[in-house]
Amino acid sequence: MSPTQYTYTGQYSYTADFGLMFYNARWYDPYLKRFAQADTIVPPGAQGLDRYLYALNSPIQYKDPSGHCQQRTNRTMVTFTSEGQDWTQQEMDVVCQQIYNVAIAEAKMINSRNYLLWRMGEIDSYRPIGPSTALYTIHNGPIEAVRSNETPGWAAYTRSENEIVFYNIRTPDGTIITNYVANHPRLVTHEMGHAVINAFGINEATDINIPSDLLRPLMGDSSIDHLNDINGAVDPNEPFFGYAGGFEDYQFGYIGSRWREEFADMFVGWVYHFGDTPMGAQRNAFMQLTMVNLVDLIP
Repeated sequence: MSPTQYTYTGQYSYTADFGLMFYNARWYDPYLKRFAQADTIVPPGAQGLDRYLYALNSPIQYKDPSGHCQQRTNRTMVTFTSEGQDWTQQEMDVVCQQIYNVAIAEAKMINSRNYLLWRMGEIDSYRPIGPSTALYTIHNGPIEAVRSNETPGWAAYTRSENEIVFYNIRTPDGTIITNYVANHPRLVTHEMGHAVINAFGINEATDINIPSDLLRPLMGDSSIDHLNDINGAVDPNEPFFGYAGGFEDYQFGYIGSRWREEFADMFVGWVYHFGDTPMGAQRNAFMQLTMVNLVDLIP
């Protein structure tokens, strides 16, 4: 099982960074067992007068999943449409979960940036935003997931900052695979990397300057190599060029614009994690800096 920064009850933990957990509306201090900010809604009863309480000091009886988020909305993160083929419930569940994970990572980045600016006195106030707000901020609305019955030779294509088409796969023997995205969930995150490229208007490789040593080598058919195979033996120190796994796991870029596919795969690593190798650390450092620079473009 891979480690996660989500707590048992679903909140995103920043305890390794600055000791707090993000409850969408407020920050929670797990050491003091109290919120770090006063509740904007005053609950009834004597205990409600203490506006820093968590679940009225009785989390066994009560729950407070959002920190009483006064700005909480029911904005949809994903809409589903069909072009010749209906979505299955399993596919929709996978897409929703992956896009939510991306939105959490985007919210964390925006909140960290804004929190730092507030501490430095460069902005007057700071209020953390939730995942849906981050998604709408970067992608200009919900993500439209389109299910197509076509078999163009690739599993998905990102049309814009907020529209992704998912296709069927035809194998060399003619078999049609209709549940590819359900069985390869991080494909969605890879496509969201392309959506980020579109959202920030990145048109040229020089716009983000991926170091040449982070570009995976190309094979004889111009497809991207995903396994660091040297003379028939996989390099034990860098088996996946710094990624946490191989093709159709943490790598999905196959052929096409080399720098775009590299960025989209590194976006998967940014949302989840890279390999615990020197090249993985290099990729992580590049993506952390790149995403900070992109977020700085947001007004």
